[in-house]
Amino acid sequence: AIVLPVGIGLLLALLLHEGIWGAKFFKSLFYLPICLSLAVIGQVWIWIYQPNWGLINTVLRLLGLDQFTMAWLANPDTALAGVIIAWSWQQVGLAMVIFLAGLTSIPSELTEAAEIDGASYFKALINVVIPLLSPATVVIIALSIINSLKSFDIVYMMTRGCPIHATDTLAIFMYNESFKKYYMGYGSAIAVVLFLIAMIIIAVYFRQVRELEHLYD
Repeated sequence: AIVLPVGIGLLLALLLHEGIWGAKFFKSLFYLPICLSLAVIGQVWIWIYQPNWGLINTVLRLLGLDQFTMAWLANPDTALAGVIIAWSWQQVGLAMVIFLAGLTSIPSELTEAAEIDGASYFKALINVVIPLLSPATVVIIALSIINSLKSFDIVYMMTRGCPIHATDTLAIFMYNESFKKYYMGYGSAIAVVLFLIAMIIIAVYFRQVRELEHLYD
């Protein structure tokens, strides 16, 4: 839930920053899922994972790979990965926009100087661009961690924490204990733990942002 949005978002941002054909259209296309609620995202991906007529199994059957079709959200081995992919599909657009903002703030003279010194595009990316994207990366990682910790609606819509608790999150666990089993005290304790974990992450995030502010001075 962190690696996919950060990695794919960075890749898309780099491609769009290079000015590929139709960049404005693709920016809007990739950002569109972030405008939808997670409940809607969950319902869309339920249709994609549907065992009989869902998109994934339909494509596998057309390719003659019937042996790989399955009930993706009913299998404990694939349910969590399925939810993570659906969640990441929405979050990639946000990561892409933040990385694009970071890329536009990097002076072009720095990459040009690296190229003049004989650095390849890949070396300039690793040694110049990505280090200067550290503030944007910190923001995206912090948001990804906090959003994944409090994730409830997409998990509840797609699996409700099943099968066999394979997709349980703290938020789902808190809901089940509080409003299904009526253990309000236990549910409140889970909420406090969730709050403390989020506060620790936020504190680390603000500390890193302060340390990296000089990069954009």
